[in-house]
Amino acid sequence: MSEEIKKVDKSKKINILLLLVIVGLLGGIAYLSKQYTNKIQELNTALNENLKLKSDLSDVNKSIGSVVDIEGRSADLKSNLTQMLKNYDELIKMDKSKADSLNIEKSKIQGLLGQINTLKSQGNLTYSKLLKMEKENETLREIMKSYIKEIDQLNQMNKQIQTDLDETSEKLTTTVTERDEYKKEAEESTAKVKKGAKLQAYNFTTSGMELKRNNSTKETTKAKETIQIKCLFTIGSNPLSTSGKKIIYLQVITPEGKTMQSRSSNVIETDQGAVPFSEKREFDYENQSIDVGVYYDLRGEKATKGTYKVRIFCEGNLIGSDSFTLK
Repeated sequence: MSEEIKKVDKSKKINILLLLVIVGLLGGIAYLSKQYTNKIQELNTALNENLKLKSDLSDVNKSIGSVVDIEGRSADLKSNLTQMLKNYDELIKMDKSKADSLNIEKSKIQGLLGQINTLKSQGNLTYSKLLKMEKENETLREIMKSYIKEIDQLNQMNKQIQTDLDETSEKLTTTVTERDEYKKEAEESTAKVKKGAKLQAYNFTTSGMELKRNNSTKETTKAKETIQIKCLFTIGSNPLSTSGKKIIYLQVITPEGKTMQSRSSNVIETDQGAVPFSEKREFDYENQSIDVGVYYDLRGEKATKGTYKVRIFCEGNLIGSDSFTLK
């Protein structure tokens, strides 16, 4: 019996403990329920206040819109944007290499203009929207200023480069002019030296020669007896001329104007062009006066009556002339 009583007491104690736990849980649930209800009420209160704030803001916006000249400010904004488009067109003319980048910024401005027109046509242009677009306008203006500064710097650099090129070109022109002047002076000096170095022939004795019985020759004035033409002369001294071996060319011109030649290939280049010659002779020149003689054999060619002209060439220059007559 005592053991049964003990079991009953133990069971009662457990039931009591369980009851206490259940009571505690119910109390906690009641507390949490109350807290939840309070939070719901707070949220509802905050929501109502937010709705009221939105309503107040809307009223304020309408009030501001009624006070601010939206129409006037939007017109000013459109004017500014339109002027910016013109500025970009000028920038593109100044620097076509940046046309792509500049046209992108132009498209942004055109888009903002289109937005203003659309909002105005729909009656939805509010002060807050106008403020937002004005801020976008300022951003676009700052971008444009940076392009203006960059392109202006490039233009200044290009102007400096062009100035440097002009100065260089002027210096080159001056140098070329001076070079041409020096060249001209050098050529003139060379021509003077060349002219001064030209030999001169004088003291001419020119005549026809006939053959004597002893096979010697003597001077003659008869055309039919002439078998040879003799030309004697003196070449003057000239310290400017080069010394050494030189060649004298004799040109005998008949009364008919024909040059007497032993070979048709006897032609020399002179300051008067290509000249046929009759005979040539080499001699040593030591810058001193020297007597020279050149003989032309007719080799069966018949001499005609009349006056013959004789010219002497050396180093491409005509250095002397003479004439004689055969009867």
